[in-house]
Amino acid sequence: MSHLVTQAAWVLVAAFVLSFVYEVYRATAKAGTSQHDSMRAFVKNNIALYVEVAIGIDSHKSTLAAAAVWTLSAECSGSGNSATSPKGTALS
Repeated sequence: MSHLVTQAAWVLVAAFVLSFVYEVYRATAKAGTSQHDSMRAFVKNNIALYVEVAIGIDSHKSTLAAAAVWTLSAECSGSGNSATSPKGTALS
């Protein structure tokens, strides 16, 4: 797995977490500000999306963990882009 793919995966996970936290904040702390800022609106409009994404992230967490370990080991060994991927193929 390339370094770029690993970084993109972690950016997507971070974006998911930030989005979820913001939506929960809107549903709780800002409840009543508008018709969209309530737990009812959150459950009606967003919960299915967040559950689906969480399942997708959970199904790929072993891949993300392996990529993180591989990235850290490549950085610690100082091999940079000449390291081999977890599958044993050389990266260019």
